[in-house]
Amino acid sequence: MYLAPADHPPVAGFGEMASFVPFEGASQVRVATTSTTTGADLTNLDFYVVLSFFKLAVILEGIHARYLEGGTVGAGFEAIGQQALGLARTGLAVADRSAIAGLNG
Repeated sequence: MYLAPADHPPVAGFGEMASFVPFEGASQVRVATTSTTTGADLTNLDFYVVLSFFKLAVILEGIHARYLEGGTVGAGFEAIGQQALGLARTGLAVADRSAIAGLNG
């Protein structure tokens, strides 16, 4: 799977950053060219994209837990929980569209 802005919903809670998508604007040709040029095996690229979304969601969830316990200082932390949820949902959406059998379902 190759992500492009039109293929992917924005990540909830990120405002203008919502348009960020890994490999934004990349096409199958570009990924194939990268693989051919570098010799990198990109057949499991979806796995790493999904993993990155979930890693970021876990980090934000930890920040959210600290916020709920009163352990954060400053403004803006009230939205972190929604951002973690948005990242997790985006990871699931990428997994559902993946050609890797173990990810979709």
